[in-house]
Amino acid sequence: MAITSTWLKVFGSGNVYLMDGGTPGGLTAIQKFETGHETQALEVALAQVRLSGFPVPGTFKSATDVGQDTALPVVSMELAEVTSTWLRLCANGDVYLMCDNTALQKFITDNEAAKLRAVLDDITDGDFPFPGTFQLASADTSSEANIMLVVSSPAIQVTVRSSGSSFFAQVNGSTQFFVGKRVSFRPRPGVTLFGLRNIESSGAVRYQPEDWVEKFGFWAFFILPITKVESAGGLFHCLNTYDRARFTIGFLQYAAHVANGDFVKFFRKVLSTPLGQSYFPDLTLVGGIIHQIVNGNTVSLEVPNSKGELGQLMAYLNPSLDRVDDVEVVQAAKFVHLIDQHKAIQELQVSCGVDHIKTALKLYDSKLALDGVSDRVCLVIVDIFHQGRSKFATVREILNDFVGDKDGAYDRLIRIGAANFSERVNGLDGAIKSLVAQGKLGGKTYSKSQGEFV
Repeated sequence: MAITSTWLKVFGSGNVYLMDGGTPGGLTAIQKFETGHETQALEVALAQVRLSGFPVPGTFKSATDVGQDTALPVVSMELAEVTSTWLRLCANGDVYLMCDNTALQKFITDNEAAKLRAVLDDITDGDFPFPGTFQLASADTSSEANIMLVVSSPAIQVTVRSSGSSFFAQVNGSTQFFVGKRVSFRPRPGVTLFGLRNIESSGAVRYQPEDWVEKFGFWAFFILPITKVESAGGLFHCLNTYDRARFTIGFLQYAAHVANGDFVKFFRKVLSTPLGQSYFPDLTLVGGIIHQIVNGNTVSLEVPNSKGELGQLMAYLNPSLDRVDDVEVVQAAKFVHLIDQHKAIQELQVSCGVDHIKTALKLYDSKLALDGVSDRVCLVIVDIFHQGRSKFATVREILNDFVGDKDGAYDRLIRIGAANFSERVNGLDGAIKSLVAQGKLGGKTYSKSQGEFV
């Protein structure tokens, strides 16, 4: 939801509503003020946001004419994207109405949740212009936390349809988009699994290192070859729901079945944002762990089953591999739309991906002694184990045979798995050589002490 300003709607009755929207035609009323047509009272309401402790101040402008039903811009915040409005509860009892990360209005609650409830109840008065969906998430006021949520726009609505083996969706009446195609997969003779695959690139967003080099430096280029071979050229929304992981998403293919794995870490970060909550309102984080809200209670989705897999999370995303379920299509649609439409979520993917590969290299160093090994050799090693096409013993033997001969080591390592995975191996080799030719790769070695390439 693109929002560039927050403004006041003033009624002839004297009621004033803080509105959340880009134009005075606007979206959702957030808070009601009683001003009695007095400009001074309105000024006082705005001045409250400048009180001591104001968390993230915005730019506030005064309204002058409050004598008739009208909409007067009062706040110009230049926000690129606002996903929800919520309450920040501070340990001293102050409550701030927040628009993403900008405080709009301060309330005094004396740590009494009942007073906060009264604030929420007040906005349901008769002439409340554009009611939203409001939730009081918790009454715990013992510490400073973002635990009181006010969702200014309802949870997203997903509609899906099928055409042959293809599935499409709309989110809140958006333009229809492709979710995935029903495919079958035979992991072994006599076993056939069914699910969705989305490697559709039309209108999709691909990973481009130039978009991320300012934040992630060398690593933005280091991960590029892996994304190219892992996700149909680096598609952020690349999806499959047909194998044992039940749900795999992203440019590095984060798989849902692994406890504390890359998918789980990514999904936790998504759910920690107001945007993630609007797509998955039935999920929450409890102690940093993904929980589902069921009949008012929270149930962890991160308890490993007898196989060590996250069966409950897998079932939440994709109930069955025997068929393509409605739940599976809806959850897939949420992820595809969330990823394609919001750069902040793409950034979470990149951040998680870089962290994952940095951590993986530390593990591989402990097994293979990679200190001083060239960046392109390390990159091949990362991809080998990311896909799982060899074992440490094989890689260690090659590194030992070619100590000091980085070209020889590279040539041997890049051919591992070529007989069965020629497309991936050739694509990886081509992408690495392209980066070397551009001067983006080939000039650094891995530093064990720093966990970086130097």
